[in-house]
Amino acid sequence: VTVRAGLFSYLAVPHTLEELCREKHWRPYFAELVLKILVLAGFAAVHEEAYEATPAARMYLRAESELCLAECLQLDFAPGGFAQNVASLLDAHAAMPPRLLLHWEPSRLRRLGAYAVTGNLRETIAAIDLQGHERVLDLGGGHALYSIALLEKYPELSITVQDLPEVIPVARQNAGAYGVEERLEFRGADFIEEALGTGYDVVLCFNILSGKERTAIILPKVLQALRPGGRVLLKTRFEDCEERLEDMLDKLRWFSFGRNFVDSSSHWLETLDNMGFQRNRVLARLGSSGLL
Repeated sequence: VTVRAGLFSYLAVPHTLEELCREKHWRPYFAELVLKILVLAGFAAVHEEAYEATPAARMYLRAESELCLAECLQLDFAPGGFAQNVASLLDAHAAMPPRLLLHWEPSRLRRLGAYAVTGNLRETIAAIDLQGHERVLDLGGGHALYSIALLEKYPELSITVQDLPEVIPVARQNAGAYGVEERLEFRGADFIEEALGTGYDVVLCFNILSGKERTAIILPKVLQALRPGGRVLLKTRFEDCEERLEDMLDKLRWFSFGRNFVDSSSHWLETLDNMGFQRNRVLARLGSSGLL
């Protein structure tokens, strides 16, 4: 995207973010995110708020350079694809990318499961202490791999996974593969529209809170589902996430497929306070996400 926009030619001379956005008509938030990625990847440097292409980028990624290798890039700008959506995010005159409508077919759930296992599932489970608890509701548990990992860590737990009916077969298959199906209950129900039950010690809300309207529907229902003294564990993206290359790329990917803007960890804590939850705190920062 940045090669096509001629960014490395432009940054052969240092420019500030403000200058870049004014002259290229880019949206400042996404321009800054892309520039951070380029700095982390070694294609740009920043000094006193001015960005400049690195020597390697000036040599190999500028069209006017005799050593330009940009033609080797696979510039795939298919409509709705990642590159096209990033270009739309940057262009202040373009419409924002539409929200990607998810279809919960088994192959997608398996990909999400693989992403969790190879991502920060282990760190997530390590940050959770459920000693002394018994009944857990995994809301929107999908592939059920978080529940399976918690069952292996805490043999005394019983967990109910509630998600859409079409999701449950994959969750059940995963539980069978790990030999924990007898300790898992599966409830095929839309948690936005239907009841959650009551008397739970813990409710997991992992990666299901995106957007203020959705949060305003789900969290009051969670509060009612918990017994007095029960706990909610919330995993979501943080605006103030860690700034490693993979985390910044994950944030860009999130926005490029039409997801809502994310909130800071302090805003999430304030939201929980306002909805009646007590003793709220950040348990762990997990790349582009966090656990509360």
